[in-house]
Amino acid sequence: MPPKKRHNPSSQTLDNASQMINSSDAIKTKDPLLTPPSSPKQIKLPVPLQDDLPICKFGKSCKLTNPLHFKRYYHGKDIVIDVDNMSLQDSITNIATIMKQESPQNKITLFDAYKTLLVCALEENKVSGEEKRLIRKYQHAMKIDIDQHASILGQLGWTEEDYIDGFRTVKDYDVSKELEMSQKNEIGIVWIKNGSKEFGDEGESVFAKVHTKFFQTMSGAQSNFTIVQIGIIVNKALKMQYFAEKSILSKRGFGEEEWAFHGSSIDSIQGIIKEGFKLPDDVDAVKLDSGYFGHGIYLTYFSDYALFYSNSRNSNQMVLCQILPGNVFKCKKRMDGKKCQKGYDSHFSPKGNEIVIFDPKHILPKYIIEFKVNDAKQRQQEY
Repeated sequence: MPPKKRHNPSSQTLDNASQMINSSDAIKTKDPLLTPPSSPKQIKLPVPLQDDLPICKFGKSCKLTNPLHFKRYYHGKDIVIDVDNMSLQDSITNIATIMKQESPQNKITLFDAYKTLLVCALEENKVSGEEKRLIRKYQHAMKIDIDQHASILGQLGWTEEDYIDGFRTVKDYDVSKELEMSQKNEIGIVWIKNGSKEFGDEGESVFAKVHTKFFQTMSGAQSNFTIVQIGIIVNKALKMQYFAEKSILSKRGFGEEEWAFHGSSIDSIQGIIKEGFKLPDDVDAVKLDSGYFGHGIYLTYFSDYALFYSNSRNSNQMVLCQILPGNVFKCKKRMDGKKCQKGYDSHFSPKGNEIVIFDPKHILPKYIIEFKVNDAKQRQQEY
């Protein structure tokens, strides 16, 4: 009798995912952790103490769709979240829609969708036991075998041992070309084009990480954008001064890093690559205003909000940065041209669209995202 042919999820399209998840034959196991719910249930998450989880900066207005984000951050009491349904529909299907837009001739497979879920789960270089159980449930539901799981881990720079341990040691560089340039004290960009295999698994890992951050922080209309290429910014001096500041803030208990976007003109971005960010008074350019929420450097947690600033400057690029917000002051109203509130390091706008950094050394420009806008509705500036 010939051996059974192994099921290949790469031929199973995402269009059939919901049927697979809801099918009674999808998984036959006694382990409830591995069995997807027959129908989504509205559950009220327990309210943790503030000491248990860090507080999400967006609170009840959070638009992020990654379910693991809701497990890691406190969003306020009485927040009802359809966790299991979000896990499949939001974290996978939304990004699958984007991928379809980029390659409309190809069906998005369950393998692609599962890879997207892993990218979301591992983006902070750690994964908890609870998160691994959630991932394992969908691994079984999508019929992803252990070899394929290990292959995706490798593409994302994880070993199977890292995954078992729940964390990985992060390299000080993304691709070997960046390391070579840094060792020579060169300043510049390493470009990774969409679909390029030039930098192997390292390049794919970088592109997947930035691609996910770009699309998951949008409030909508994700399918109207395409990432053309991503540039890794190489500037050793900026990196050294940033981590020196992180050490100082960490001693005060405010060393947590976050990711934020900055939209600007291509010329300004070139200046940022060479010299880093500058305060408004140190920039030789026409100033549109004194700064609605303080006289500092403006960034945003939403890529489509940064698009407003790029578009207004006829630019198809934005910068993805690591930032050190430090002790954040939440503005209740406009603070036109004001200095940083005493005792704080940064300002957060009332609607949560913008964060204002007052020390350029607290911003490390990491990646340039070059994008194409197909037919997007532009978000408006917060006043």
